Amino acid sequence: MPPVPFDFLVGGELLRSSLGAALAAAGASAETAAEVEYLLLAPPPAERERHPHDDWVAACCRTGAGMVTGAYDGAVRLWADGSGACGADAGGSGRRGRVGAAVAATTAAALRLAAVAERAHEGGVTAVCGGGGRDGEAAPLTCYSAGRDCAVVQWQVTVAEGGSGGKAPVRAGASVSASAAAGQLTRVATYEGHTGAVATLAAAPGGGAVASGGWDGTIRVWPGGAAVIEAAEAPPNDDDGSGDGGDALTTRKRRRGPEVLSSGARGTTPVVVRECEVIGGRDPPPGRSRGHGGCVAGLTWPAPDRLVSCSWDHSVRVWRVAAGVSPTATETLTTQRPVHCVDVRPGDPRLLSAMGGADPHLRLWDPRGRGADGSVVLRSLASHRGWISAVAWCPRREHILVTSSHDGTSKVWDCRGSVPLSTQSGHGDKVLCAGWAGASRHVTGGADGQLRVWEEPARI
Repeated sequence: MPPVPFDFLVGGELLRSSLGAALAAAGASAETAAEVEYLLLAPPPAERERHPHDDWVAACCRTGAGMVTGAYDGAVRLWADGSGACGADAGGSGRRGRVGAAVAATTAAALRLAAVAERAHEGGVTAVCGGGGRDGEAAPLTCYSAGRDCAVVQWQVTVAEGGSGGKAPVRAGASVSASAAAGQLTRVATYEGHTGAVATLAAAPGGGAVASGGWDGTIRVWPGGAAVIEAAEAPPNDDDGSGDGGDALTTRKRRRGPEVLSSGARGTTPVVVRECEVIGGRDPPPGRSRGHGGCVAGLTWPAPDRLVSCSWDHSVRVWRVAAGVSPTATETLTTQRPVHCVDVRPGDPRLLSAMGGADPHLRLWDPRGRGADGSVVLRSLASHRGWISAVAWCPRREHILVTSSHDGTSKVWDCRGSVPLSTQSGHGDKVLCAGWAGASRHVTGGADGQLRVWEEPARI
C-alpha cells in the first residue's frame, strides 16, 4: 500500500516548517503543550480538459445547470455537467472558429462539458452570475450576463425533455446532463441604466434581485428572478417604451414580434428594466452613503441584507441592503492598491472576505475583527507574480479558495496556511477568471481563449 500523505495543524495554522520553528515563532516556551491535528493532504489538481472559445474568456460562474462562461466574442455559454460538446453557438464573432471543440487532457470523459451559447452583448461579455431560487424551491433557473455595452441581461435556461426535442425551463436545484446539451438560453430581460461598461454582477441569495457595478462608479440593484420572468410572459401593455405608462417593474417595448433569441420558452418576450436602487455615483442624493470613487470591479452578495463591493478606488465596502431602506455602508477597508475582486466565505457570519487586486497579494479581511497584531487585514498571502484577477471560496470546503492571476497561473489555497496548496500553470496568457464546479474541481478562463477544468485526484 502506498504511503498516505498528511498535513498538520498547530494552533489552527498549517505547519509549513519544523514543529520547533513553528512553536518558537508563536512565542511558545519549551514547556508549552502543543496540540497537533493531522488531516489528509489534498493532492494537487490536474488539468482534465479544456474548451476553446473564440476570444478571451472573461467570466465564469457555477449555476444549478452547470457552468456559465462569458467571452469577449459577445457570447454567453452554458456548460452542462457530464460528457458532451457545445450544444449551440448562436453568437460570437467566429474569429478563431473553434467554439465547442472540447479537447480532453485525459481519456476520461466524465468531466466533458456541454455548452449552449447565445449572442448576448456587443463589445464582449465582462461578467456572469447565477440567479436561481433557494434550494428546494421550484423557481425557474436563471443566469445573468453583463458587458461593455453597459447592459445587464437575464437569461432563462431551457433544456430538451428526455431527448424528445421539447423544451422546458430548468428548475432551481436541477442539473443538466450531457444528453440535454441541445438546451437554450432565452433572453428574459435587459437592464438599462449604467453609463459605462458593467464589470461585475452578484445575485441575491434568494434569487429575487441582482446587483451590478461598473465603470460609472455605481452599484445598481435590480429586480430579478421569477418576478421578471412573469412580466416577460405577461401580455404586452400599450406602453411605447418611454416608461410613462408601463409597469413599475418593467417596460415592454412595442415590437412587431417576440424578440426571443432562442427557441426555448415560447411566449416569453424580453422586457426592459429601468427601475433600480442606485448606490453611489458622482452626486448621491442627500442622506445617501457616498459610493465608490472608481470602477466597481467586484461584487458578492453573501446574505440577504449584506452586499460587499470592491473598487479601483482602493476600497472594499460592506453595504446593508433591505427593501424600502436606502443602502448604507457599514464597514470600509481602504488599501494601497486598486481592488479587482472580492468573495465572502459561504455561510460565514463574520463575512470573512478574500480579495485581490493590482499586486500579487491575496488578502483576508474580517470586517468585524482584527488580527493578533491589531491589523485590519488578517492575513496577506504572496505567491503570485502578477495582478490577481479573481478569487472564489470553495462552496463545500470552508478553508479552501482559488485565485487567478495575470501571471498565467491559478492557485488553490487553504486560508490557514501561508503558502498555496498548489499552483496550476497551463494558460498561455493572463488568467482572467476562476470558479468552482464542485468540491474538488475548479475552472479557469483566460486571454488564451481557453476554459480549463482542473480536478483533484480521488483520495485513497
